[in-house]
Formats: sequence, C-alpha cells, structure tokens
Amino acid sequence: LKNEENIDLTGLIKHGAVVKVKGDGGNALYKFAMVKSDNTVACQALGQPLPGGCVVGGLLHITWHTEKGDCTLPVKVTGIGGKGEVIVMSPVGGLECAEKKDTTKVRPASTVHLRLQFEGSNSRYNSIEVLEMSSNGITATIYSRVPIGVGLEGRLEIDLYATQARIPARGVIIRSTMHDSNSNEHLVEIEFADIEQTEQQKLIEYIAWEQRTQADEVERTRQRVKEERDKEKEKLQKQKEKEKEKKKQQKEREKKERQEKQKGKPKKPKDKNPLKISQ
Repeated sequence: LKNEENIDLTGLIKHGAVVKVKGDGGNALYKFAMVKSDNTVACQALGQPLPGGCVVGGLLHITWHTEKGDCTLPVKVTGIGGKGEVIVMSPVGGLECAEKKDTTKVRPASTVHLRLQFEGSNSRYNSIEVLEMSSNGITATIYSRVPIGVGLEGRLEIDLYATQARIPARGVIIRSTMHDSNSNEHLVEIEFADIEQTEQQKLIEYIAWEQRTQADEVERTRQRVKEERDKEKEKLQKQKEKEKEKKKQQKEREKKERQEKQKGKPKKPKDKNPLKISQ
C-alpha cells in the first residue's frame, strides 16, 4: 500500500463512479456525485443507504477503483441529505492505494455459470450468458421481464467449471441496456462491490488460464492453417510437375510420330541418265 497526502482528488474521482462507504454499522454502495477543488466529496446511495446511518462529524472510509488501483480514504461527514441517501464528506487522512490488479477482460471459452439475486428480491436469475470477465466485474446478458436499472445491488455466485471454483461476491449494476423494446434481453455490466481478496485471486488465476488456453488454441489454429496451406501448395506443385511431364511426353510422342512418317515416305529414285553436257 502507498500512502499519499495532500493529493488532488479531482484527478482521481470520476463522476458516477461506484464507491464503497464503510461505517461502524456496515457498508453501502454509493456513487460519486460531486468533488470540489477543496476535496469535498458528495456521494449518492445506489440502493439502501449506510446501515445504522451516519452523523455530521462522524468518520467513514470510502474505497473505489482508480488507475492507481483500489484507493481507500478516511473521511469526515460534513453534511447529510435525507436518511443518508446523500453524504457530503472531507478527507481527514492520507490516501492509500493498493497496487493495481490485472483488470484484463477475457471472453470465456470454457463454461462459466453465473447466478444473481438482487437485494430485496426473491427472484434469482440463472439464465445468464457471461460475455466478458475481469477481476473487477462481469459483462453479461440477463433475460428478465422486469427492468434492470443502474444501481441495483445483488449477490453473485460465479461457477468456474474449468478450475472447479465457486466465487461469491456482491455487485452493482453500473450499465444496463435492453436489446430492444420488445425484448427481455438486458446487456448489463456488473462491478464487484465486495469480494474477498482470496476469491478475487481465483478470478485472476482463472483469467490468466483462459488467456493461456485461448493463446494456445490460436497457435494451434495458426499451425493447422499453415499445414493446410503447405499441403495445398505441395499439391499444386505436384500438379504442375505432372502437367509438365505430360506435355513433355506429348512432345516426345509427336516427335516419334514425325520420325515414323519420315521413315515411311518412298525415296526418290536416282537419275539413271545423268544430264549430258552438250558439246
């Protein structure tokens, strides 16, 4: 972990980015709604506000993803909207940024089964097609008659059949679009809001395995295509040589036929009375 003080948060915080707010009563997911030049930050709850609420002057910790890695900052509450749906806060300590983990996205070639249940709902989604994965989240297609909006939070279970791992996590919908107005197909992007480091490491290892496996398959395909091209090239070369030999044999036959015809022609008789020279 690197600890940085007197840092400008405006360069580290993106409007609308998901942030985990941690208090004495538990955690809740918010999104950044504003950051001022004096590093005052305002966050809006994505779902249920912070359990147990918060008070002006209270201390919290916020954590979010940045290009530097996962950053955590101790803050003091300077303002509250509603029952904690909006929290205004200011830094009271240094920014701690963990080394950035590999966030490479991979399109799974092996079987990945994802189950999702949103908070406050009895419905559990099983018919989910995973399109992309990274150590920070999942892009998937969900079939649902009920609209799936940005900010919905839910519990996830990810079964990685290739490595026989089951990974529990909590996630939040950060993007959601429908295929069309008459379709139940939703394209969603889920960001992990709470995942154990050991479970996240399993994801990183799985993604690395997928990358190696897919790279090996690409190499095998490339080699197979090369061998097929070489065989086709060899076949064409043999065909050319065969045609060349055929033409050569044809010429030899024609030459032989000309010679045979030449032999069969009658020879002109010699003149028995040679021309006499007149005197």
